[in-house]
Amino acid sequence: MTTLFSKIKEVTELSAISGHEAPVRAYLREKITPHVDEVVTDGLGGIFGIKHSEVANAPRVLVASHMDEVGFMVSEIKPDGTFRVVEIGGWNPMVVSSQRLNSLRAKDVKFQSSQVQYLHI
Repeated sequence: MTTLFSKIKEVTELSAISGHEAPVRAYLREKITPHVDEVVTDGLGGIFGIKHSEVANAPRVLVASHMDEVGFMVSEIKPDGTFRVVEIGGWNPMVVSSQRLNSLRAKDVKFQSSQVQYLHI
């Protein structure tokens, strides 16, 4: 496995649906801190690594990206064990049924399966 592929795999395996981007923010803070002079988080949760320069008119560089990903929230669990979901973020209904989904839960909610193998919407 290449170094680049390993890094992409590491980042894409972080769980961070819209409104719950803290794992990605913490990862980015850890990775950029050694390379910048200061790390700033804005009121919306965006993270910025700032490198100060003593050179007059030094070029400015911005690298931007989304931290969140598409997700779903279980809205109803039926007596037969199936469930209904509502989307969090935009998604393509043509491909979602062929995707593997990870299940995350609140601390007080009991959920036995760690992965949903198939989701019919």
